[in-house]
Amino acid sequence: MLKSKLIILIFLSLIFCQFNKTNVSIDLNRLSNTDKFLFENFEYEIKDYFLNNNFCPECEDMEIEIKCHFSIESVQNIGSQKIINSQLFISNEKDHFFYSKAIRFPYNRGQAIIFNPNASSNLSAILNYYAFSLIAFELDTWDIELGTHFFNKVIEISENATYSNISNGWEERKENMLFIKNFREFRTLRFQYYDILYRIDNEKKISNETNEIIIDFIDNLKYIYKKYGAEKNTLKFIQSNPEEIATMFNKTSNTKNGFEILMLFDDKNKDIYEKYL
Repeated sequence: MLKSKLIILIFLSLIFCQFNKTNVSIDLNRLSNTDKFLFENFEYEIKDYFLNNNFCPECEDMEIEIKCHFSIESVQNIGSQKIINSQLFISNEKDHFFYSKAIRFPYNRGQAIIFNPNASSNLSAILNYYAFSLIAFELDTWDIELGTHFFNKVIEISENATYSNISNGWEERKENMLFIKNFREFRTLRFQYYDILYRIDNEKKISNETNEIIIDFIDNLKYIYKKYGAEKNTLKFIQSNPEEIATMFNKTSNTKNGFEILMLFDDKNKDIYEKYL
C-alpha cells in the first residue's frame, strides 16, 4: 500500500513539476557543531520544495534545472526563533543566476517548508521568489515577454516582504526584478537567441528570416551596450553561451560588428570571438 502511494506521489510530481532536476548544496563551515545539527535535513527539504510543489499550474513541458547553494554564516537566537543568516547562489543551469549576499529566515531542525505563494517573511518566501523568477525567465524563451505575469508575482513577493519583520535585502530584490521586467531589450534578446537556435536546428539552410533575426539580435546587443555598457544581466547571458552565440553569428554575413560588440561586452571570452574574425 505504501509503495503504491509513493508511486502515485512521484507520478503526480512529474505531471505538474516545473523543476525536473535540483542540485542543492550547503556550506556550514562557519557554524559550531551544535548549530550544524540544525541543518541535518535542510538540503532534502529545499530539494523537495522545488520538486514537489506546483508553482505554475498553467505551465506544461517546463523542465527547469536548478543549482542552489546556501552558505550559512550564522544562527541567531531571537526570542523563541532561530534566525539564519546566509548567502545564496541559485541558477537555472542555462543562462542566468542570482547571488544574494544576505538572506535571513527563521528555521528549526526538521522544519517542513510549507508551500505558500503569499509567504512574505520565511524561507518559503525566498524560495518562491527565485522559483517564480526562474519560471519567468523560462517563459520569456517561449515567446516575447511571456514571463511578465511571473515577474509581477516576484515583485509582489518582494514588496510584501519589505513590510515583514525580516525585511533585509528585499527592497534591493524588488528593484532588481523591476529593472529586469522593464528591460525589454534584454528580454527580447533572450527570446531571439532561443528562437534562432530552434530555427537553425530545423533548417537545412539558414533562411532569410532567420538571417534577419540574427541581425536584429546584433543590433539589440549594440543598443544595450550603448545605453547601459556591459550590463550585468546581459553579460551573464552572453558568458553562459559564448560559443553558441559566436557560432550563430558565423552562420550569417556581415556580422563583424557583432563579434566586435561581443568582445566589448565579454572580454573573458575574447579568444572565442577572435577565432571567428
